[in-house]
Amino acid sequence: MCPTVMAIASFAIGAASSVMGYVGQKQAVDSQEEQYRRNAENAKMATSIKEQQINRRILQEGEAAAQKKFETNLDAKRAIATATTAAGEGGVSGLSVSHVLGSIYAQSGRFNASVDRNLDINRSYFRGEKEAAHTQGQAQINSVALPEKPSFLPALIGVFGSGVDAYGRYKQATA
Repeated sequence: MCPTVMAIASFAIGAASSVMGYVGQKQAVDSQEEQYRRNAENAKMATSIKEQQINRRILQEGEAAAQKKFETNLDAKRAIATATTAAGEGGVSGLSVSHVLGSIYAQSGRFNASVDRNLDINRSYFRGEKEAAHTQGQAQINSVALPEKPSFLPALIGVFGSGVDAYGRYKQATA
């Protein structure tokens, strides 16, 4: 075979090999980037669902607290109405009736304050849960490393090396 054809064939094979190596690396990086993207989407969706569940729980806790306070206020109004009626029927008035009514109001107020305090504690806890869910989602995203893009420089060096090698073989064959 002619030395020129051999040199060209050697160069073409070496260059193609270098380029194909780069293409293979690029495809691997693209696949890893897709995996990273899917993982990030899944983590964000899971975090969003968790936060929605926590938000629903916060809302439910608020509704339950409001219901407890409503029932307490209703019971207090009933007790006040009963005490006022009984005092009127019995001909009792003055400070003793005022103290009984004040006691009912105070008891209702203490209960409502306790419900509010507990609701604040629960809301604070759930805010922490939301932050933890967000941190957990970010940790899941960070657990998959972003791949480094392959450099085309090694492929160029490989092509150049193939050219130098082909030229060297050509020189040997024609010497």
